[in-house]
Amino acid sequence: MVLDPTSWTYSPRQEAILTRLVPAWITEDFSPVADLLLELGTPQPESAWSPRSLPNGRLQGMYEVWRGHAGGAGLPGRALCDPAAFGELAAVMMFLDFREDGRSLTYRHYGHELAAHANANWQGRTTAEMAHLSAYSLLFASSYLASATLREPLYTELVSAPNLVTTTWCRYLLPYADELGRITSFACGNVPVPGLRSWPLAEGRPQATKNRRLTLSPEEQAATSGLFNMERNARDLLAFAPTAVMVVAPETGLIQFSNEPMSALLGHSAAVLQAIDPRRLFADPSGYDRALAQALSGAAPRDCEVGLVCADGSERWALMSAHSTHFDYSPRITFWLYDISARKAAEEALQAARSQQAQTIRQLQAALAQVNTLEGIIPICSYCKKIRNDEKYWLQVEQYISERTQARFSHGICPDCMERHFKADLEEARKLRVKP
Repeated sequence: MVLDPTSWTYSPRQEAILTRLVPAWITEDFSPVADLLLELGTPQPESAWSPRSLPNGRLQGMYEVWRGHAGGAGLPGRALCDPAAFGELAAVMMFLDFREDGRSLTYRHYGHELAAHANANWQGRTTAEMAHLSAYSLLFASSYLASATLREPLYTELVSAPNLVTTTWCRYLLPYADELGRITSFACGNVPVPGLRSWPLAEGRPQATKNRRLTLSPEEQAATSGLFNMERNARDLLAFAPTAVMVVAPETGLIQFSNEPMSALLGHSAAVLQAIDPRRLFADPSGYDRALAQALSGAAPRDCEVGLVCADGSERWALMSAHSTHFDYSPRITFWLYDISARKAAEEALQAARSQQAQTIRQLQAALAQVNTLEGIIPICSYCKKIRNDEKYWLQVEQYISERTQARFSHGICPDCMERHFKADLEEARKLRVKP
């Protein structure tokens, strides 16, 4: 029997880890769980309860929406925990609801930008399932439990799991309560930030201390917002490009990002494209391999003609260019594919027409050659009128001409021969006709 992943709960060992991690979030002191962090493969996170200054405008915007929902008194109601209320910010947000066990949560919404960064979309799945797939995810799960315990928004900075490409995730947990005051849901912003172990450590500030309130200088806020806006601009340029685009992460070999024209070209959704080996998209993967290797070496191959295999099994043709770039703050290879299927079809039709034309010319030349065989000097017997062929055989005139042309013969008697050979018979016939 296959176990439904959504029915998973935390194992006893996972519960023991959660029990140790939750107090660390609450006290902002992770020294007692240093062994767990080593086991999970991550350095000490940074955290702050109810911060008033956040590393970029999107996180700040999430806080403003949440504060408006709260109305200045207590926690906002669960009914207001809706992606639509956050507008475009929901692209980098998750919305989670506590399950009946009160420990694990279900991902009700998973922003498409997060899915692109993580190469996965967890909508409809649970934190317990994630914990069974990666122990690292217990850090996330414990932060929700800590926020539900303290009943405050929690800002965190966590270094990525080894299989992810973005260095640091800046997360902002915003709790929502039901009519009885119980925390039932979270709106969680999850913004990737480039190349930083954490903001405080990168700026030389001391380690987190108990009850610390995170504050950033105007210069820090400007630097973070500038970097993040650059990433958003690059992503938007590729997302709205009219040409099919895919961005490949060299360390995993997988597609990290693809735009709508890419999906339209191949018939695969972005989620499917991120889950398959891009070599499977090519009729002959060697062209893709060469372009990837050249781009990794610093070259920029252009207009490579490649065959593509679509979701329905049909084939299309494209001109492919590739170059090395930075995307999501990491070295990536961007591929541009321009659909030339219509041009290839026209070229094939023209080639077929030319082939047919060449065949017709050959046929006409052969027919002309047959006609020309009767030109020149023909040796013919002066008595019987037989003709000598190239093999020195004497042939009747009819046979000789028939073998060299399309002509066919029917036989009759001309008036002169009739008179010469049948004169007596003709005279006898005339006498019979005039007899009284």
